[in-house]
Amino acid sequence: MIDYDGVVVLQTTQRPTCDPKAMFERLARAGVIIIPNSDTPVDRLMRNFEEATGIKPAHLVAERGAVVVSEKKRHYYKPQGDLFKQYRSAIQEALTRAGIEVLINDAANWVRDVRTHTPNSRMAILDGMRELSFCAFFRRTDESGGPYIDHEFMQDCLHVIDTVEPPVEIERQTDKCFGIMIGSIPGVSKTTGFRILRDLFREPMQWYMIGDGEGDLIDADEVTHCAVGNAQDALIHRCAFRAKHSYTDGLLECLDWISAKENLSEH
Repeated sequence: MIDYDGVVVLQTTQRPTCDPKAMFERLARAGVIIIPNSDTPVDRLMRNFEEATGIKPAHLVAERGAVVVSEKKRHYYKPQGDLFKQYRSAIQEALTRAGIEVLINDAANWVRDVRTHTPNSRMAILDGMRELSFCAFFRRTDESGGPYIDHEFMQDCLHVIDTVEPPVEIERQTDKCFGIMIGSIPGVSKTTGFRILRDLFREPMQWYMIGDGEGDLIDADEVTHCAVGNAQDALIHRCAFRAKHSYTDGLLECLDWISAKENLSEH
């Protein structure tokens, strides 16, 4: 299993720091099952992971473990129907009433591509691809329409969102560095998604998880953890291997270590 942001790609640019495709192709030929395990929604994770690695995964864990895909079939932790879509619509209405321009679409890729928008505007970009979570990016734009993060504006948006009663209990996280808010189901983690996927496989396997943060710790004895060089201390203290390099370069180091451990070097 492999985290995406901060491991396969650099968070700020959403691009790999080197080309990992040859390594992933070699592992696929050796029969290694490559599973993205990320906060990212399914369709974006599937597309972006294939663009970055050349591998179209048959299995993945998305939205911090709330949604699992195995052989094209989706499995949900506590299905919520359209409740999150309704919540997003209510937030859209509240932000619009407050004079904030609201965009709904592939939010993370728009931010990654640094798309230009209406000059001198105040925007909330809502992620329209999530099924069991909510995500919004908050941006102002300059005279040429280039987006930038304004912490005071972000706080104004969060105050507006606070006026909307969520239809289900939501655990909210904000990151001022990236100008983002994520709302997810309490208690859901990447461990949740791992357990769903493990039960679908139904046979013992050797599991690895390569990550960069505390959220990448899988609470299961059968999982061996690896950390890229930019990993948080919580993961570093628990990992069996830590790469010297960060991001994609560190990911390749981790994969080399796993290959040697599993005697895959000859493939």
